[in-house]
Amino acid sequence: MPKMTLLDLTQDILSDMDSDEVNSISDTVESLQVAKIVKETYYFLIDNKVVPELHSLYTVDSITDNTRPTIMKLPTDATLLEWVKYDSVALGDSSPTYRDISFLEPKDFLDVTNSRAVDDDAVDSMTDIGSSTKILIRNDQAPNYWTTFDDEHMVFDAYDSEVDTTLQSSKTQAFGQKEPSWTMSDTFVPDLDASSFTMLLNEAKSQAFITLKQVSNSKAEQRYRKQLTKNQNDKYRFKDLNELLRTQPNYGR
Repeated sequence: MPKMTLLDLTQDILSDMDSDEVNSISDTVESLQVAKIVKETYYFLIDNKVVPELHSLYTVDSITDNTRPTIMKLPTDATLLEWVKYDSVALGDSSPTYRDISFLEPKDFLDVTNSRAVDDDAVDSMTDIGSSTKILIRNDQAPNYWTTFDDEHMVFDAYDSEVDTTLQSSKTQAFGQKEPSWTMSDTFVPDLDASSFTMLLNEAKSQAFITLKQVSNSKAEQRYRKQLTKNQNDKYRFKDLNELLRTQPNYGR
């Protein structure tokens, strides 16, 4: 199926519902309701799958807190982080030196940082965000590892104080999935590959019949079960945490 505009999708659904024909999604109350259902269905679908079209490079946000020089924050519109690199350029060098920063499970990360000597001049004690927990970070080198304790902030193990007072957003390269934008207009085309439009149309059509024609709610129940499975398998915004969750034994009945 070729890609469709929001008006195309709305008109197709209205036709199947034997509703009035429209030339714009705002022509009738019902057409606007259908357009909103298409939007809800779209976000439901992308929340339940990894969508290559939504992947892009982005930078990790700085928190601009000199007392927490190695803590950064995932952008609010980032829904998944695949990997992150950091420019480890040394003082006096001009050529960027990007290298992969390895993810560690929180416990393994703390095992690394706790092994450091607190009286070492190259080691600083930093308080984690949201708790009084102290983390030992190095101040004489670029980071090697990162972890997250809250699925929002990224805690790195080191920074080079001769180069910067904190880790810099401009020196990060991150890759992953971002939340797409949506425009309620006739010409808007949802950001999906062409093969997924059939799924979007059929899901929205089923939901429109449920919502507007008051037919069986079996589809809504099916959606709930899908969403429940999604929440269990992909709880986190960081890919590494989701993979860690899937490798842990399940002791449930």
